[in-house]
Amino acid sequence: MDAYLFPLLATVVLAEAVLSGRWKKIYFTFGLPLFSRNISSYAIDIVSSDIVKELNDKFKSNGYASSLHFKEIDSKTIAFREKFFELCLFSYTPVMHGRISLVTNNPEIEVAGLSNWFPIVFIVFWYSALLSNISFERDFIFLVAPALLFGVIYFIQRKKYARVCAFLAEIGRQGQV
Repeated sequence: MDAYLFPLLATVVLAEAVLSGRWKKIYFTFGLPLFSRNISSYAIDIVSSDIVKELNDKFKSNGYASSLHFKEIDSKTIAFREKFFELCLFSYTPVMHGRISLVTNNPEIEVAGLSNWFPIVFIVFWYSALLSNISFERDFIFLVAPALLFGVIYFIQRKKYARVCAFLAEIGRQGQV
């Protein structure tokens, strides 16, 4: 089992980096939902480059954490993710990537956070390798640490995504776009 773990993890990392880096719609459309909010917005009815520019300006790095990077992938959808290779004080492997969708025939915007593939595959392989010869007393930290680490990263990203929702709600209230 161990012989194929590294190549499989490397393949998942590479595939995810390519799909995310090239902003492929399928990557930002399907996935395990980890965050979801609907925002009422009567002022925003189309995705525009102005909204994308405002989002990119608002969620730039402050030097401590990485930026969120937004890109229009069609007339009703904006994809976003943590910016790749950005120099900042606090860095982590993201557990989610996001999508902002205008709901058809409804004055709402849906903000969704979908699970990145690497954390899921890593956790599955970590626990499958660990559980074959585990001693709960001896290996407790190895059981708890990955879940705790990913939980902390999730809550950091959840807070960022909530700020995206608040910003979009504010744009909608002000009718800026």
